[in-house]
Order: sequence, then C-alpha cells, then structure tokens
Amino acid sequence: MTTLLKIVFRNITMKKKKSLAPSKKINNYINFIKSSRVMELRMKKYNMIEKIMQLDEDDIEKLEAAFIEIFEEVSLEQYNKELDRADKAIDEGKFIEHHEAVKKIRSWREK
Repeated sequence: MTTLLKIVFRNITMKKKKSLAPSKKINNYINFIKSSRVMELRMKKYNMIEKIMQLDEDDIEKLEAAFIEIFEEVSLEQYNKELDRADKAIDEGKFIEHHEAVKKIRSWREK
C-alpha cells in the first residue's frame, strides 16, 4: 500500500475511534432532554393543579363538565347518531363553507 493510502486509512480508522465519545455525549444529551421534558410536564401538571385549587364551586362544575365531555367514551351507536344528525344538517343547508368561515374568523381578528 502506498504511503498516501496508509495515511488516509489511518485517518479514517482514527475518526471512527474518536466518534465513539461523541455518540456517548449525544446519548447523554438525549437523556437530558428527555428528563427535562418529563420535569416540564410535571411542572405543567403541578401548575394546573394549583389553578384548579383556586377555583370556586361554579368554575369547578364547568371544568368537570368539560372533562366529562372531553374524556367521555362515545359508543359506536352514539357516534353514528351524531354523524346522522350532522348529515341531516348539511342536507338542510345548515352549514358554513370554508371560505365563509375564514372570512368570519378574519373579521374577529379586526375587532
């Protein structure tokens, strides 16, 4: 092998050996990011709990109703009823086309 090839081969193999340390650093960084996201999530939850603790009875009832609506499991029968009701409303012309909705939203921004 020529001297130039030996030098190139040596540089390639040395780079591979050196790249082991950066991959460990990358893994450590990824683990740090994951753990900071977990901490961030915990802080968000804690802040939400603090805000809930400050609500009065009326607001708690509203929040509870919203939770039930969001997390309630809908049966297939109920889902199909809601689709039928929506189809009926569309057949009766009770809908807003997309471009009309966009205009309405833009008018809200102007106010």
